[in-house]
Amino acid sequence: MPIIVGLGWNCVLKNELRKMQRKREIKEEWKDSMQSLPFDFIQSFNINQILSILENKFSDIMIKENLRLKESHYIPRKNKNSTVIQHVFVHKKYSMKFMHRFYSLNTEEDRNNIYKHFDTVKESFDKQSERFLEFVSGDEKIHFVRYLGALHSTKQLTRLAHQQETEILTKRLKELYPNLNYEIHVFPGITGLSKFIKQAFV
Repeated sequence: MPIIVGLGWNCVLKNELRKMQRKREIKEEWKDSMQSLPFDFIQSFNINQILSILENKFSDIMIKENLRLKESHYIPRKNKNSTVIQHVFVHKKYSMKFMHRFYSLNTEEDRNNIYKHFDTVKESFDKQSERFLEFVSGDEKIHFVRYLGALHSTKQLTRLAHQQETEILTKRLKELYPNLNYEIHVFPGITGLSKFIKQAFV
């Protein structure tokens, strides 16, 4: 059973996997490998920050004092004459953005309390972190995937980042998980990522 574990930098990997689910291109017995994981909806610009999080086993992520509100977006609700608010938080230590996690209703009570649903989000994130740690302590082969598309301004910088991040991941993951059976996949663009996902689930 293929287990694909995303390492950022954004939510493109998760979105591609969901497309396959909607098209029913994923076998029933592989659904376990499609469960949500902690980096699915995080913008993580620096791979070393991701590796530091893994080294610390997610212990200092979901702490309210470590989060700073970056911006809020008003999003129309489908088929309803109302909106919800998406709050984007930045982690003060790791400088990564939490996307598609913190939502609230467009009411005065919620607008005045952006942390109202923090405990619910924390519970979900903690479960995803536990699932990640279970995967890397198990016997199944793990495919670590890092997507770089749109992270760098030129193709030359993207190619350089591809080489550098592959080298960093090769060294650090071996140190973190010496007994784990895994492969590392760093994709500079969406074409290679989509092709890999389709081949993995054939």
